[in-house]
Amino acid sequence: MNNILNFELSKILTPRFYLVFAIITIICIILNVEIMVNDDTYVYFNYAKNFVNGNYFAYDSRKIPSEGFTSLIYLLLLIPFEYIKFPLPVAGFFINSTALILSGFFLLKAINLNTSKKSNGVLAAILFVSFCFIDKNITGIIGWTFETLLNLLCFLIMIYGCVRIKTSQKGTLLLFIIYFISILIRPENIVIFSPFLLYVLLIFADKIKYIRHFIYFLSVFIAYLLVKYLIFGDIFPTGFYRKMSSPGLLNKDGILYVKDFLLEYKFHIIFIILATIGFKILKKDEKFIDKNIIISSVIICFVTILFFLKSNPLIGVHFRYLINIMGMIYILMSFIIIQIFSNKRGVLLAGIAILQIGKTSANVRNNIFSFIPDTETQINQHKYIQLGKYFNENIKNPGDIYFAFGDAGAIPYSFSCKFIDLNGLSEPYLAKLVSNKNSSLKTELYIRYLNKYKPDIIVILNGEENQKNPVLLHGPLQKPNEYRSFLKNLSENGYLYGGTIKAYYKLHIALNKNSKNFEELSNVLKKYSQYENLSDHSGKFIINFDAGNIQFNSINTNLK
Repeated sequence: MNNILNFELSKILTPRFYLVFAIITIICIILNVEIMVNDDTYVYFNYAKNFVNGNYFAYDSRKIPSEGFTSLIYLLLLIPFEYIKFPLPVAGFFINSTALILSGFFLLKAINLNTSKKSNGVLAAILFVSFCFIDKNITGIIGWTFETLLNLLCFLIMIYGCVRIKTSQKGTLLLFIIYFISILIRPENIVIFSPFLLYVLLIFADKIKYIRHFIYFLSVFIAYLLVKYLIFGDIFPTGFYRKMSSPGLLNKDGILYVKDFLLEYKFHIIFIILATIGFKILKKDEKFIDKNIIISSVIICFVTILFFLKSNPLIGVHFRYLINIMGMIYILMSFIIIQIFSNKRGVLLAGIAILQIGKTSANVRNNIFSFIPDTETQINQHKYIQLGKYFNENIKNPGDIYFAFGDAGAIPYSFSCKFIDLNGLSEPYLAKLVSNKNSSLKTELYIRYLNKYKPDIIVILNGEENQKNPVLLHGPLQKPNEYRSFLKNLSENGYLYGGTIKAYYKLHIALNKNSKNFEELSNVLKKYSQYENLSDHSGKFIINFDAGNIQFNSINTNLK
């Protein structure tokens, strides 16, 4: 009976069946995953908006080219959606969901290159996508709408390319094309995938052809770097200076990041190890499992761990930088489950269906048609979007205003100002200051840069007003004395405490009294619904430092 059932299932488990499964999974994701409208992904959205407005690769109308977007491919995918005014969080959601489905498809293709039993590839792909779907980190990543799942897709295509090269001795040019695309998705892939390419060289018979294709790649890559340098004046994205600036061989934040990941997935890893040992003891080995899939995955994931032990994983929500390791875990688990249920595939499919139904039963919405309206409501309720829209609608000439703040996403997207990112993500000059070890010189250069623009509005403090020794945690001024010097310069050069806006945390704002827009901005700020004035009884706003407090006079104080 089992043989008859397995035969029938083998006829059912075709690529068409995977397509049906993929459509159902997309619907399940829509029902189950909530988009997290967040400030960080709005960095991409703001670059897309400026690209559509003719400010190519710039963050505002100053037209300063900057590579604060990390993933060129993701930005280019978003631009058409921005052009037709389609909600970009929804676009990012569908891009990531599609990338997950395509990742499963290329796993299917990789397995089917090495077996005549095509149902194995379909079953492995279904298991892989199902495991990803029930993983709260991966669905969380989809909801955050970063470029992350595109990286997983490249990982699976690279594995497919490796197996294809081994089985047919073809496809090296395709492999280098995907390698180049992977660099455009995440620049660190130039390091992470390079040992994998060396392994492919070892298994490819025609070494001369491989090296020739590598030279083609190298020529294109050098041309790409040259174009980058001509546009941005640099070959590194601004994130490089913020994430790779820590001294020493390892980064303490990176170590903690990897440690937390391994702890979260410890049971997955233990299961894989024990199952592998068990199969060796029982001498149970399925021929459809190409060892190159496993070797390729292990190489890429090992180098990924080494890289992020050195890097500072800023905004590494849901372990998104380690997505390829999650992918490897679920590839191996899929292989193991297929081996365990090799004679009971009907039971396995039933189990997958139960998993999908169980996950979807805890859905966040009742029908797929409310998905876009729900997301648009979230966008309109985002506190930074509300603040940006308020400024944009109530300031006579918003394009004339210089606004300085460290959260560089949603406000500049909804407020058509000239935006200065205090943390440096969209300001190449400030980004490079992060690695400057001369504290006094760095602070002086930082102050000089801000003085050049003389911002009309600047957020001088985030969070509670009584905090002590604040810093710009993700920017150049990471020491209290550095940030204190910066604030002291502001207080001595005409900046007054304008009030506090209650957003996700308190935004304490200073206005430039020498600005021609000072009076208008004062009035607009005071009329905002979440405005409050936290100056003391003497009309001063005080920021606390051990080295001496910094005082800002309030706009409400009658200055002589």
